[in-house]
Amino acid sequence: MVTQSLPRHAELSAEGLADLADMADFGGLTACDREPIHLSGAIQPHGLLLAVDSATLRIAAASANMVQQPHWGPAMLGARLDEVFEARVVETIQNFDDSITPYAVLPERVPLPAGPAGANEYDVISHCRGPHHILEFEDSSGAGADSEFLLNQYATTKALYAADSVEGLCEVAVREIRRLSGFDRVMIYRFDADAHGCIVAEARVEDAEPFLGLHFPASDIPRQARALYLRNWIRVIPDVDYTAVPLLAVPETGGADQIDLSMAVLRGVSPYHLKYLQNMGVKATLTISLVIDNQLWGMIACHHDQPRRVGHLRRLAYEALGQQLAVRLRAAELAGVHGRVQRLSRISAQVVTAMASAENSARGAESARDALLAMVAADGVALEIEGERFSAGETPPADVLDALLPTLAERAGAGPNLWFSDHLAGTAGLPIAPDPWPQTAAGVMYLPLPGHGRNFVIWFRGERAQTVRWAGRADLPKDQALEPLQPRASFAEWLEQVRGRSLPWRPEEVAIATELAQAMPEVLMHRAQNRLARLALHDPLTGLPNRIYLLDRLNVALDLGGSDLKVRQNAVSMLFIDLDGFKAVNDTHGHDIGDELLKQVARRISVLLRPQDFVARIGGDEFVAVISSAGPHDASAIAQRVLEAFRTPFLPGDLRVLVTASIGIANIPAGMSPSEALRQSDTAMYHAKRSGRDQVARYDGAAKTSVTPHRLEAEELRHAIEAGEITPVYQPVWDISREGEPVLHGYEALARWRRPDGVLIPPAQFIERAETAGLIGALGRSIFRQAMRHLRGARDRRLSMAVNVSVRQLVAEGFADEVLADLVEIGVEPARLSLEITETQAMEAPELSLATLRRLSAAGVSIAIDDFGIGFASLAYVRDLPAAELKIDQRFVSGMPDNGKDRAVVRAVVELAHSLGMRTVAEGVETPEQLALLREVGVDLVQGYLLGRPQPAEALMNLGPLGEDERRPPPPRTRARA
Repeated sequence: MVTQSLPRHAELSAEGLADLADMADFGGLTACDREPIHLSGAIQPHGLLLAVDSATLRIAAASANMVQQPHWGPAMLGARLDEVFEARVVETIQNFDDSITPYAVLPERVPLPAGPAGANEYDVISHCRGPHHILEFEDSSGAGADSEFLLNQYATTKALYAADSVEGLCEVAVREIRRLSGFDRVMIYRFDADAHGCIVAEARVEDAEPFLGLHFPASDIPRQARALYLRNWIRVIPDVDYTAVPLLAVPETGGADQIDLSMAVLRGVSPYHLKYLQNMGVKATLTISLVIDNQLWGMIACHHDQPRRVGHLRRLAYEALGQQLAVRLRAAELAGVHGRVQRLSRISAQVVTAMASAENSARGAESARDALLAMVAADGVALEIEGERFSAGETPPADVLDALLPTLAERAGAGPNLWFSDHLAGTAGLPIAPDPWPQTAAGVMYLPLPGHGRNFVIWFRGERAQTVRWAGRADLPKDQALEPLQPRASFAEWLEQVRGRSLPWRPEEVAIATELAQAMPEVLMHRAQNRLARLALHDPLTGLPNRIYLLDRLNVALDLGGSDLKVRQNAVSMLFIDLDGFKAVNDTHGHDIGDELLKQVARRISVLLRPQDFVARIGGDEFVAVISSAGPHDASAIAQRVLEAFRTPFLPGDLRVLVTASIGIANIPAGMSPSEALRQSDTAMYHAKRSGRDQVARYDGAAKTSVTPHRLEAEELRHAIEAGEITPVYQPVWDISREGEPVLHGYEALARWRRPDGVLIPPAQFIERAETAGLIGALGRSIFRQAMRHLRGARDRRLSMAVNVSVRQLVAEGFADEVLADLVEIGVEPARLSLEITETQAMEAPELSLATLRRLSAAGVSIAIDDFGIGFASLAYVRDLPAAELKIDQRFVSGMPDNGKDRAVVRAVVELAHSLGMRTVAEGVETPEQLALLREVGVDLVQGYLLGRPQPAEALMNLGPLGEDERRPPPPRTRARA
């Protein structure tokens, strides 16, 4: 470093002044190991600087441009401060306490003899560094914070507090600070874990080259520079082409370079840093540190293509803005972490609950596989506990995993161990995966679990290839070991392809994994308790609830003081199901066949019930189903479905066994005892047996029992289909995805049955009846062909038609070929057809449904998931369906706009659908407010009474009537085509 000391009272000759000018050439300077951006022993020329001995108050050093002033001169070096300045300056320094503040601002305007450019009024800043007080003098004229500046600063502060995300805060900050400062370019530069940085926000003049998204190597801002930025939060270079002013010191100081100027505003800047800025075309800079939790989060960098001064008061304002932004950034990050922790905690609770409630912990984890992956955003997971292993997603083969386990378990502690196949893992102090390492495991989190044996969970993250945009030459080293410093000339963008790297796990994900391990002892204990309770309350043969469980649940449900509103409204029914001829099966084929038959009967009844219902085996071949009804016909409909399901033979062992059932129904009002409910349903069941078996009988309070034979209803329905009594009506579907008035998108076909005597049969009744009677295929095809013929006659060829499909149709042999053949025969393009199926129906036979839906989708038919959100299909199954639309059930729409939960559900469904590439259709739109809110949240299509009620084809402008022959039922369905 170039330094120079002057004896006290020495005078500068013409030759001395020339020597000072020569000191501006620092060409031989090498990298400063202590502070690379700080040039010791020199300052920038836009101000004056003094170093005062704190003990003696003698002037130990002064900048050459101050010593040169005729009214001060070299004699000031070594003089006492009160010999040069007035008393109030000395008093302020003596009272300075750096434990309270790092700066002591002297009286705002200190009149001094004329200095550079004739200035005689200065802003004076004092701070203490080591044994010295540093006094800095800057011309105060035109550099203060005027009223307009303060108003703009206030507006900037308000704008910062209006943003609530990290991205939003950064965008607001660069825009507002550029408006406030007038600099050409304002950027926020964020440091990454490996010390390189990235421009995450930028505001610039239009003709400036964009830097947003560019990464800069760590060598651009070395470690020592980052340490200095952490200590001093604001730095200004008014003119990068300045000529450095040396600091002159008395001999006793040991040299001017021994005076610590790291906190000085005027401190000299390393020529390498100046050259770096010059290569960027920058003439002036303002840099504000963003410090969060005593760490350098990033910087606000302001660049200008012309020299630009920033006065002391404005610097204080910018520093305060930087601190406000840092506080808001920290709050936004904490809010994001808090939100993620809450979400992950809910997901983790699902996993813990599933593992605790299942008969086996590994099987419980398997039932919660989606949640187990989502809780740490993994691509694959492998779990082994109590000798059983389960895996899901993308995992290494079993033999590869077994080979990895010793390595993973070697460093196992109480919490998760992280491994990466990425070389950056070493930088973060994490173990680098040994070779060979599977591609599916670019990142691994290994979590040992308590218990007997080798218990663990391993989450895997696959490779995430990415392209990184760098600023500078491709051959420029990106590490921070670049010695000596070499300011680069190129900032041209180049692309680096990064492979073999996985996404890092967030700390909250590691924490939630740790909580899983901590919860395992309680999970294992709870599971053991559940096992004992299950043995006491469940039938060991079928796994269904037993008589004790049934009576206990009924006691709670039928309590008059209970909170179940449906029970208090007499909306619960009981089905008493008794097998016909079971004793003959047992006597003929043995108890093993009889036991297997009972298991199959239990499964077949269970799948017919809804989530709110349950079935118990109370002894022998007797089953009781408790139906939580939404209407008076639910129990009868389910009973008919049970009878119909029993028409398919059971397959115990190698046999084909056909058994029927007699079913008794009793309504259960609140306050009725469970024993009375069983007695009434049992009485009805015996009446069904005496009436010929294979029947449903309902207990009636007056007549005691009444038989409801299902075959009479089936005959009536079959006749109605064949006679063309059941026809479609059409409800318009409107497109609101674009600005302006809704545009007609198409129609949904809805079946209506009006008997010849004028009686209108509700769809819920005859569709359910068609399901149980095996007539849904004929009914569905009749409605479909009528709808397609109407669609063919539409004048607007862009209109589509939605038709509902039953799961029984979907799984029927040759259904897809039949649909496509009908389209060809009628002359309708497949793209104009939308088949709707509820998520609950699709789950009744998922494999068969999925195959048929994929076949139709491949042919161009659109698939829609109806009543989305009220069924029980998993998101994984919905993801795999080849669906183009999600229909939002009207139960969510009806609560809008007043119900905040309904709004949140609709918004979530829209975001889910759009992320899966699907449209959304909202049903039941009845008010303008609902329509406006649906458009706001991004719903694509709507239907409802507000925009059009279901009408016959003749009443709609775009559709014409069918001829009499077209109302007739279609020909019988043929066998599947090859």
